[in-house]
Amino acid sequence: YFCIFFYYDLQFTPLIALQLLILTFAFNFFIYGINDIYDYKSDELNKRKSVLNFNTKEVKKISLYCVVLLLLSSVFLLNLKNFLAMVLLIELSYFYSAPPLRLKELPVLDSLTNALIVYAALLLPYSFTNEPFSSKLYFLLFGIAGFHAFTAALDYECDKKAKINTLAVYFGKRFAILFSLLTILTIILFSEITNNWINLFFILNLFPQIYCLIDPKYENIVISSLFFYITFIIFSLLFVLV
Repeated sequence: YFCIFFYYDLQFTPLIALQLLILTFAFNFFIYGINDIYDYKSDELNKRKSVLNFNTKEVKKISLYCVVLLLLSSVFLLNLKNFLAMVLLIELSYFYSAPPLRLKELPVLDSLTNALIVYAALLLPYSFTNEPFSSKLYFLLFGIAGFHAFTAALDYECDKKAKINTLAVYFGKRFAILFSLLTILTIILFSEITNNWINLFFILNLFPQIYCLIDPKYENIVISSLFFYITFIIFSLLFVLV
């Protein structure tokens, strides 16, 4: 959100800042709250996650309040494109985890939906510009789908035991890692992104993923995922500040 404002030199207003604040807290509670409700069985088997006892009705009620806040943050802006993007973001985030669609259990669609959630989030700041959606961003969204597949390999064992049919479970860990690698290579070779920080970020993340393809042990995928997140934060800051 902030990077789009920086790139197009847009001006923050109090209402836009309020939407960004609500997205930071209310949206995160909503998406992870719904996910925790419907992934409880898988999370119990996942050694990366600490499963807490929670009241499902309370989480659903608070999630509903979060949805209201998110929608109001768009209504107050009097921007139809922003409101439609927010509706899309909420619907995709909900049906990714929740029935009847539960898109995370549909191989390939699980990763593509994750990219579409990011797409909807990007449309929010884009609604304040008159610019067409950059073709380079579509390449980056393809990379988001790839990294989601990579993280699905991270949860392969617990998802398989819980019978959650992710891309990694259906096709295997190596396929998921290979898909992620191919998305990175596609971005490097064909996206025509000229920003050195973005290109360096993707080049650096090639190497740990290649190692994971050779040896797809859980520990290697954890380290590679942490490396991705850390370098993403660092290079995002460099993109904005330098």
